[in-house]
Amino acid sequence: TAMFGQQIKTDDWEGHFSCNNIKSVTNGDGKIFVASENVLFTYDVFTNELETITTIEGLSGEFITTIHYSNNNNLIIIGYDTGLMEVYNLSTKSVLKVVDILNKTTISPENRRINHFYEHNNVVYISTNYGISVYDLEALEFRDTYYIGTNGSQVQVKQTVVFNNNLYAPTNEGLKKADLNNPNLIDFQFWDTLFLGNFSLINFVGNNLYTIKSDNNVYKIMGSNLVPSLNFSETVVDLKSKDNFLLVV
Repeated sequence: TAMFGQQIKTDDWEGHFSCNNIKSVTNGDGKIFVASENVLFTYDVFTNELETITTIEGLSGEFITTIHYSNNNNLIIIGYDTGLMEVYNLSTKSVLKVVDILNKTTISPENRRINHFYEHNNVVYISTNYGISVYDLEALEFRDTYYIGTNGSQVQVKQTVVFNNNLYAPTNEGLKKADLNNPNLIDFQFWDTLFLGNFSLINFVGNNLYTIKSDNNVYKIMGSNLVPSLNFSETVVDLKSKDNFLLVV
């Protein structure tokens, strides 16, 4: 069902929000979480209840690029085009604004965009237009930032995934990999470039790892080989894994 606009009233305030451009969808704990440009919806699949989270509840109202639901912590992590992050606590209905990326003067505004969140062992790997930052979901604070471009330069990362305890990052300089057991991942020299080329997305199903290049080919990674599996005529914007299925958006 497409919603082209919605009026939301809370006490003495009414909010008017754009709902016709869905940016990100995630799920967990019997709920589906949907982000439009500047508002969140939560849908309970058991009770059919629809809840909205807006500026009235404390969101910034800026342009949302991606969201992630942390089932272990009952948090929704919200990423913005500006680099702003917000952590919405579903238990307390409170919003924590995280401005570390937004305020980082060494990163140009266009490179602060948050593209994707990937959770592993209670940390979130944040894919951005400058590289990867790591956010601790228990302490609610940043850890390290990885600049993995040539000679440690900034490079766009659209998505990450952890597979066999390695962190994989597709970039326009190639598909890169690092061992999570290595304590020195802030040093670009500990990142291997597996394949050269312009890579955008990556995910796995079972024991099989798949990636997408700018040619919109889905490749299966088999050792040192990229095996073409599927080709799409339109631009692929997301690659998700669910049960035994690879979902190509």
